[in-house]
Amino acid sequence: MEQCKSGIYQIKNLVNGKIYVGSAVNIRKRWSNHRHNLINGTHKNLHLQNAWNKYGVDDFEFSIIELVVDKTQLIDREQFYLNVLKPDYNICPTANSRLGRHQSLETKQKIAEYRKGRCHSDITKFKISKSNKGKQSGNNHPMYGKHFSEDTKKKMSEAKIGRKLSEDTKKKMSITKLHINAEKGVNNNE
Repeated sequence: MEQCKSGIYQIKNLVNGKIYVGSAVNIRKRWSNHRHNLINGTHKNLHLQNAWNKYGVDDFEFSIIELVVDKTQLIDREQFYLNVLKPDYNICPTANSRLGRHQSLETKQKIAEYRKGRCHSDITKFKISKSNKGKQSGNNHPMYGKHFSEDTKKKMSEAKIGRKLSEDTKKKMSITKLHINAEKGVNNNE
């Protein structure tokens, strides 16, 4: 069985010489992932994806720049090559980070347009649903999801007796209830 090689690689556009630099624990697998996403038009790096779409598979070359035996050094070595080669297709100037990445308003609009109308597959929806079980969007209260004994519930109820809510609080609670019911498809007029 062939041992997986880790190191620094580049994807080079043979027409204009522009490159993308990356690091991977398993270079072969990483290249396979890049290639799969680029061919299917789903690569996260839209700059590289657009170039791939324009020039085609035959005008790109994948090559290893440096093999790195000590995997803990991968990010340092990748950063070295990002600093030296200044690759055109890399979006982030920092290895393994989104720091320093700034998107123009035009880019943000293109991303929004690209995503418009796209739907998650049933499998993806299931996974999202499963990961969100027991969570309530926007509810970070430390008591959310806690279960109380009947005695504790009674004490909490008694503590609320005589407490008055401000009109502003009542209005906010009403709006929240309307939104929750709307999401559930409940008619608020019933």
